[in-house]
Amino acid sequence: MSTAMQALERMLLSQERREQTRVQESLSMMQMAQSSAVQQRQLAMQEQKQGIEVMGANIDLLQKVNKTMKTKSANNFLQASPLSSLYFEYKNDTENGLTNAVEDLTKGSVLIGDDGLELDKEIARDLVAATWAAYEQESPDAIVNLVSRLHYLKDTDSFKNNYDKRLYKSFQQLGVLGEGADNQAMLNQFKTMKKSLDNEVKLTEEMIEFAKGDYTIDRDFDLISEDLKKLSSDLKPKEDLKPEVDTGFESILDLQTAIKYSDSNTSSLNEKKNTILKSIKNLDNSVMMGEAYQNAGIELSGDLKNTLLKQNDMKSELDRELKEINKEINDSRNITRKLVSTTEQKRTDIQEKYPLDLIGF
Repeated sequence: MSTAMQALERMLLSQERREQTRVQESLSMMQMAQSSAVQQRQLAMQEQKQGIEVMGANIDLLQKVNKTMKTKSANNFLQASPLSSLYFEYKNDTENGLTNAVEDLTKGSVLIGDDGLELDKEIARDLVAATWAAYEQESPDAIVNLVSRLHYLKDTDSFKNNYDKRLYKSFQQLGVLGEGADNQAMLNQFKTMKKSLDNEVKLTEEMIEFAKGDYTIDRDFDLISEDLKKLSSDLKPKEDLKPEVDTGFESILDLQTAIKYSDSNTSSLNEKKNTILKSIKNLDNSVMMGEAYQNAGIELSGDLKNTLLKQNDMKSELDRELKEINKEINDSRNITRKLVSTTEQKRTDIQEKYPLDLIGF
């Protein structure tokens, strides 16, 4: 009898131990689930923070490069015209400087030739105001807004309105554009100015979407000046070409700016790739955790159930994004290599053409 009681007691103790073990395992799995949920929330917050930082840096870089392109094109125009000389002649006359400058442009300035200029009065006022703003306020906006109006011109036979026609004639009188001459270099400046304005509109749209939680750049930005594009197409030496007056120094600076932008773009793409790789790893961990819970008989949360149901689609989408980002990284690296090669070739050309120690490149 005592043997039977002892056997029963051992059975009960064994069953109690099994129940305790099962309860402990269940509690442990619940703690793991809670810990996983907390980690997922923390990771989501970290990824969001990283997305905000990367997007902010990208927008800041785009703004700086676009501002540089905009300012340079405005300076090129002012230096090619007598407007810069006009400003320095009257800049100290705080009372009548603007009025005298307009008078010079409309009633006989001696800045060009002996006969003076007779510009359209409205155009003259706009040009003087924009020039003063460029120098005194260090803002190229007014001159860019005005000059870029003629970005669409290929010849003088078609103008969008009477103002543009008068503006074109004024540029001819100022010597910025030649009558019947090849004006492509200056027209390239007009196009570059218009491009900078288009980029500003795109940047504004990106910042609005950024404020709404979109942390990716969805628009294409053209940040290469038209002169630089022409340089790229003309890199191969051609016969019977007249020597250019331009030394090419500014073109090298444009190329260096483009290289910096391309390098930054590659770094940004690599950060996006790392984010995708983390998402793939998190998905694998969530699937493994969900399958472990199912085997242990633990009820799954709604998010975990959804992850298990859609894991194949989610993996396919992440694999697709990874493939695309790898292609973009390769393309960006190829662009950088081409820009570096072009810069070195340009330096060689300049040193051969101007073999002076003062070149400094």
